Amino acid sequence: MNDAAATERLCGLLLANGTRVVLVGNGPLSDDDRAAIDAAPTVVRFNDLYHMRRGERNTLWVLTTSQVQASTFRKANKLAKGARAALLFTNRAIQPADEVAAAWKALGVGERRVAEVRYSWHNPFARRVGELLNMSGTRVTTGFSTLNLILHCLPPEGRVDLYGFSF
Repeated sequence: MNDAAATERLCGLLLANGTRVVLVGNGPLSDDDRAAIDAAPTVVRFNDLYHMRRGERNTLWVLTTSQVQASTFRKANKLAKGARAALLFTNRAIQPADEVAAAWKALGVGERRVAEVRYSWHNPFARRVGELLNMSGTRVTTGFSTLNLILHCLPPEGRVDLYGFSF
């Protein structure tokens, strides 16, 4: 599946329950935050801190192949069974094929719907931000890439609520 097809498939999943999406980062969550997340129609979580997030709603689970420590993936895969789909962000230009293959295997392809998107480089805004960050010695984060994907999918009347972010 190419990037455009994978993106459209994910957009369909994100919009299946309406135009409100909650994006949950790795930061601390209050009890009120958790209640709001659990009440949301669509919940997107990312990265590998699922041992801290058990029992909460999860529609889409987002990872990157930079997190390919097999034990982390195995633990996260076991704890994120509630996710209806998993999204693997990759950058095939710099990541070895065996690393990407290891991530797919650890995610249990075939057990759940899994898609792969190459960091939104097809989006000119995301590409330019990535270029600027690379010049400063940093990188595009999983959170930024995920938010960019959600904003791409949502119609103008859509809404994104952010929880667990510290910016």
